[in-house]
Amino acid sequence: MIDQALTLLRNEFRQGALPQVISTGDPNSATVFFPSTGKVERFEKPSAPRTHRFVTIPDFVAAVQKYGKAPSVYVQIDGAQCILADADDGHRQAIIHLDLTPSEVFDELAALGQPMKQDQLVRLLRTRLSLCQWDKDFKASVEIIRFVKNESGGGDLSAGRNSLGREVQAEVSGMKQPIPEKVTCTFLPYPEIDGIAPVSVDCNVIVDHVNANFILQPQPHAVEAARIRAQNLVKQTLGEDLECGIYLGTP
Repeated sequence: MIDQALTLLRNEFRQGALPQVISTGDPNSATVFFPSTGKVERFEKPSAPRTHRFVTIPDFVAAVQKYGKAPSVYVQIDGAQCILADADDGHRQAIIHLDLTPSEVFDELAALGQPMKQDQLVRLLRTRLSLCQWDKDFKASVEIIRFVKNESGGGDLSAGRNSLGREVQAEVSGMKQPIPEKVTCTFLPYPEIDGIAPVSVDCNVIVDHVNANFILQPQPHAVEAARIRAQNLVKQTLGEDLECGIYLGTP
C-alpha cells in the first residue's frame, strides 16, 4: 500500500500535478485525489505501535507471553525490548520494553586510572564502590597501611611500627599481608533486580612509594566484558520462560 502511494505521487510530480488530500474524518486512512488520472485513492494509515514498559523481569515475560510467541527479544545493558504483532489488533505492532538500571559501579570502575592519595582511595572504597566485594583483603589492607619517607627521600610502606617494604603488617591477626598487584572486584550488575548473579572485574594495583599514591585501574576491556556478562545473565534469565530468539543488541 505504501509502495503504491509513492509510485502515484512520483507520477504526479513528474507531470507537474499536485495531489489533493480529501478530508473524510477517518483517522485510519487518507483519501487522495490525483489530478493527472482523475482518480481518487484511499490509503490505510499504519497504526502507531503500542508501547508497554516494565521494570521487572517477571512482568516483562508475562507481557511478552500475553501477546503470543515473540519473534525476538533484544537485550542491552539497560534492559530489553521485544517487537511483535499485537494480538488485539493484528495489523498493529506492540513494543514491549524492560527497563533495567545497571549498577553505577560499571561507570565508576571505567573512570579509574588516576593517582589517588590513601584517604581518597579509602573514601572511594567506602562510598561509590561500597557495594563491591574485594578479594585478598584489599580494602582492609589499604585502610591500615602507612607511607614512611626515609632520609634519602625514598618511600616505604608500613603498618603500625614495622616497616615492611611492599608488605603490610595486619596487626589484628599478626599476619603479613602484601599489597596485591591484582585484585578482583565483584558486584551485582542490577542491584534492584532479584535473581541476577554477580559479575567481576579484575583490576591492577600500582603503589607509588615516592609520591605516596595509589593507582587502581581495571584491566583492559574488563569493564566492557563485565557489561556483556551482565547482559548474558539477563538473556539467560529471560530464556528460562520465553520460547523465542533472544539476542544481545538492538532491533
